[in-house]
Amino acid sequence: MYCWPCFDTDACGFSKKFPGIDIYPMTLEINFRIPFMREFLLLHGVVDASKQSCLMVLGKGAGQAILLAVGGAQESLLARPGTYDIVLSKRKGFVKIALQTGAKLVPVIGFGENDLYDMRQTVPRSVRAKLARLLKSWLGFTLPNAVGRSLLFGKTGLMPYPKPLNVVVGAPVDFDPSSVLQREQNNEQVGLDQFVDAYHEQYIKAFKQLWDDHKDKFDSGRRKSLDIVE
Repeated sequence: MYCWPCFDTDACGFSKKFPGIDIYPMTLEINFRIPFMREFLLLHGVVDASKQSCLMVLGKGAGQAILLAVGGAQESLLARPGTYDIVLSKRKGFVKIALQTGAKLVPVIGFGENDLYDMRQTVPRSVRAKLARLLKSWLGFTLPNAVGRSLLFGKTGLMPYPKPLNVVVGAPVDFDPSSVLQREQNNEQVGLDQFVDAYHEQYIKAFKQLWDDHKDKFDSGRRKSLDIVE
């Protein structure tokens, strides 16, 4: 929810806080096949979240940035008010892109994002559960059983609840390859995968530190702490 107002518009003063950074939010390629949606997304600088697009944007030179929701559809199914269940442990494609292009990884956390909607429990093996798995398998996304407030009628609807949403941007992660290069001195084989794993581990550490630094200020009423579940 915070990607659009904070990074795709200047409503939160992005250009003043991060001068010289031209950021491109990314979304699934299928969204560009929807009539009129393609033009709307392109008008706002959104590109598809493919490896080719990542390399194209970051390959333009200094000051170019991309915005990725690493957990994607799988993480959206885990969203519950007061919780922060993150899908990150096996997602390493974005790390490879950073290494190939020399880009810095920057952790971002939206405190309160999961409180904007209530998530209704989907019964396992129900028609809705099967439909969600089918959509994720075929299209790469799914539709969480989210309920918010109504804009005009009734108590429930598709609009988010009016609750605080605080977005915190961490410092760029300075990858230190020395630990990986040390293996070469020990006559161990060193390849791209070793560098990816080391950078990924360092990013997760920075992500957790960002959470610890701001959790009590922005989400003191949370039901549970940050948990990288997958």
